This record gives sequence, structure tokens and C-alpha cells, in this order.
Amino acid sequence: MSDNIWKYDFCDSNLSYHKVLNTITLNLTYNDNIKQTKKTKVGALDQGERNFMTLYSDDSVCKLGINCEEKILKVCKEMDIIRSRIDNKYYYKNHEKVNVNANRKRNLRKAFHRKIQYVKNLISELHNQIINYLVSRYGKIIISPFETQEMVTKLVSKVARMMNTL
Repeated sequence: MSDNIWKYDFCDSNLSYHKVLNTITLNLTYNDNIKQTKKTKVGALDQGERNFMTLYSDDSVCKLGINCEEKILKVCKEMDIIRSRIDNKYYYKNHEKVNVNANRKRNLRKAFHRKIQYVKNLISELHNQIINYLVSRYGKIIISPFETQEMVTKLVSKVARMMNTL
């Protein structure tokens, strides 16, 4: 383990097993005593399609998550390629047609699930960094309503996929 778990006062725990990737994860729930400070700054968040978040405060405008979609879309494109290879019955190797067997499909499925986990980790890291930034600087945060279901039907598929992913 990379962290000493005995320093936390954990209340509950459970194990998660991912059968495709053959990984086990230990999930701990613990109480953390957070020191509350009196912050008076107010920030308003606006979600967007070009920048993930834009923060407006009384003294500044800040863009959060600039160009995050490039890396995520690249991985999503790789996932699409893997998905199409899983669905095909054959592939070409050295200009020869080769049938897909069960081992190749299993390996492709594992690779697909690794990519899914990688995207989840990227998004989780982005969200956690933004939350940490906001909580450390602002006492009150205003979030505008953002209904992706209504917006997705009116947007280009690439933008819609990005909005749903983020």
C-alpha cells in the first residue's frame, strides 16, 4: 500500500473486485476533522463547452479545465477503435486476413476496460482539483443550473459526448 491507513479513524470499509481487469480496490470511509475558516469571497461557476468551468468573482475571472477535452477525446477515440476491433470478426496483419479468436477478444475487452478506468480517473482528478481550488479560496460558490440532457440533443456529437463525459 502506498499510504498508512492506520493513521485514519475509518468507520467502514469494503472491497471492490473488477472481474475483467482482475483488480481489487479497498474503499475506506473515514471522518476527517476539517478546520473551518471564515471566507467571505463569493464565486459563481459557469459550465461551458469550450472551457469546462469559468469562475466569476468580484475581482477576477478564471477559466478552469482549459483544454481538458483534448486528452479525454483522444482516449475516447482510442476506445472507439478498440470497440470496433472487438465487434469485427477479422483483422489484417501483414496484409493478410486473420480471424479474431476468443483470446484476442478477451484481451481487447481488458484494454477497453482499462481505457474506461483511465478516463474515469482523469475526470475524477479534474473534478477533485477544481473542488480543492474552489474550497480553498471561496466561502460561497454559486452554480448555475446546467441541464445536459436538453443541450445534448441540439449539439454536435463530438461536443455532446464531451459534455456527457465530463
